[in-house]
Amino acid sequence: MSRLILLLGISLLFVSFIDPPCSIMKKGKFKYLDHNDKTAFFEVNGNKEVEYYQNKKYYVKSDIKWLSDCVYELSLTAATLPKLQFRPGDKLKVEILSIRNDTITYKASSQFKAWMGKLKVMK
Repeated sequence: MSRLILLLGISLLFVSFIDPPCSIMKKGKFKYLDHNDKTAFFEVNGNKEVEYYQNKKYYVKSDIKWLSDCVYELSLTAATLPKLQFRPGDKLKVEILSIRNDTITYKASSQFKAWMGKLKVMK
């Protein structure tokens, strides 16, 4: 019995090294918790991200390049969001700082500024 428990513990530890917590950001739907637009969210699928604003009236599309397990770079490809300070080709670096339950804390930085924010994993 104790060998079975030991094997289960080792298996769980092994699986956690294979699939780091930040991998949750590689596919799914995420809501901005601290954005002025309470309808703002984004979807990630592989190396593509699309942000939606004002109930999907506007979008921002980006390519994703993962730099490490918990750090990625967005490269803007297209946008319809008015007064957006970013242009196609601009880059944004995002670092995932923590994941607790379904809440993700991140730090983002661009050539213009840096900020922190929170996301909620949408089911």
